[in-house]
Amino acid sequence: MKAVIIFGGLGTDLPIKPNYPKIMLPLGTKPFIAHNIEFLKKSGIKEILFCLNEGQRTIADYLGDGSVFGVRISYFWAPYLMGTAGSLQNARSYLSKEPFLVVEGSTLLNFDLKSLVEFHQRKSAMATVGVINYDTELGQKENWIISEDGRMLDIYRAHKSKERRRQVESYGLYLFEPTVLDYIEGGRYFDIKEQLLPLLQKSGHSIWVWKINGACRKLITLNDYVSINWEMLRNAKPDDFQPYRELRSKVWVGENSTISSSAFILGPLIIGPNSHIDNKAVIIGPSVIRDGSYVAPDAEVIASLIMPGSVVSQKARVENSVLAEGTRVPPGTYLNNTVYLDNGSRIGVLSLDSVNSGLTLSIDPTHLLIKRIFTGLYTVMKLAIDKIVSGVGLLIFFPLFLVIGLAIKIESSGPVFFTQIRCGEGGREFKLYKFRSMVENAEHLKLSLRHMNEVDGPMFKIEDDPRFTKVGKVINKTGLDELPQLFNVLRGDMSLVGPRPLPMEEMGLNPRWRDIRLKVKPGITGLWQMYGRINRSFHAWLQADPDYVKNRSLMLDLKIIGKTILLIINLIIKNIASIFIPGK
Repeated sequence: MKAVIIFGGLGTDLPIKPNYPKIMLPLGTKPFIAHNIEFLKKSGIKEILFCLNEGQRTIADYLGDGSVFGVRISYFWAPYLMGTAGSLQNARSYLSKEPFLVVEGSTLLNFDLKSLVEFHQRKSAMATVGVINYDTELGQKENWIISEDGRMLDIYRAHKSKERRRQVESYGLYLFEPTVLDYIEGGRYFDIKEQLLPLLQKSGHSIWVWKINGACRKLITLNDYVSINWEMLRNAKPDDFQPYRELRSKVWVGENSTISSSAFILGPLIIGPNSHIDNKAVIIGPSVIRDGSYVAPDAEVIASLIMPGSVVSQKARVENSVLAEGTRVPPGTYLNNTVYLDNGSRIGVLSLDSVNSGLTLSIDPTHLLIKRIFTGLYTVMKLAIDKIVSGVGLLIFFPLFLVIGLAIKIESSGPVFFTQIRCGEGGREFKLYKFRSMVENAEHLKLSLRHMNEVDGPMFKIEDDPRFTKVGKVINKTGLDELPQLFNVLRGDMSLVGPRPLPMEEMGLNPRWRDIRLKVKPGITGLWQMYGRINRSFHAWLQADPDYVKNRSLMLDLKIIGKTILLIINLIIKNIASIFIPGK
């Protein structure tokens, strides 16, 4: 049996080492991914396939051909985000002969593979999904509806605005028969949970759910990273962290590290290679001090995670905190419940309660105040611009509204405006307004035109869509059909700039993308709306919305508005030219 480790979704990095694959961060004494390779080898799997994106070359550089781990590793590169199922198509020729295990990259493995295989064979399953029970509140709602004998009946992955009772959560672990590859559409984004599993079920195949009998973990947030490290430290056996030596009970030290005889050390803790703990320093676990770090005289490190190359200066105290790679804590500084970055800034932190190992959210007051000031200014100015521009725009364009409305009514029967329920900030629903550009029964006709769809993902678009009226084709190509959304902006449902507003059901294809885009108000225009004129692929959309949410600012909004105005003027001129100048 082969194992496939996939990275086909919308990944995130951690602030302690930005733009670096999370699975390359160290857990214990080796990278996250090395634990999974060793687990798969112990479970009898000798051939592992990695489906990676171009930005993950660091993983291949570290793992090589796998010979160091005693396995064989092959790599399959995706030019863009292809989704968890779409990524499998690249390795199709390697997976066509026998069942194969699929693991999502952020899942830390710890389960009985033999038991999973036996269950899969006993049920004669096409697909078996590994799930766990849970009783904690999760940011992403996931409800698996399962029959009494263990068959999957339905999956419902809701945004937090849509509550639904949950029982189990999938953990990115699947056992597939090779036939499933025939159901994956090539060349476009395709997700396992949102597309492949429902398609298999619709085609008459039973999907079985197997409850994981181990302790798999997910590495998604900084919270996860800290808690997994602490759990690994507390449960470690003396030989778990080789080649580190156990200096004393639950204190592991890497080579070329020095610890002053006057330092006070209390485990469980790890001190990485080439580190130095100076005179009268205090280190209390659970703590991890990574490679090449320095703890100065009279400094204290308590229940904290120190990334490589960091310095805790003299008489500084670092408690329940995380230091990003290469940070320097100034002398006498007291950090408590803080994530400290290499530029000296502090951000909100997940702190460890050493009594019950529960992680709680605490915010550094200084950072929070600065963030609130800048966020508040941006919010006020953005709201003012939205209200002024939409109000003035409705007045200026009122004659154009009358002309377009009259043209629509003269040409075809039906209402002037097209309305639909869309999702706004936080998942709040509102009624969106557009000029009607299609025939009255366009939504009904859409079903018969599905095979002509020219874009992937939740979008439906045909260049010469037969449902367009003559007037509708002009106002759609020039973007004038979007003008009534100025009323949505004036009401506060939308903003001038933001992600494209969609119905909730159309965002289920990638729940992480959905949850990011619903953090802000949708917009009439935005990064995706501009990119969509050039690149209609869903993977471009997956990148555009998070980019905007992460980097939004007044300057970016004004830049997008300016580019949109120029684009609309250009489209209007081009369409007028095509009417009066043959061949244009």
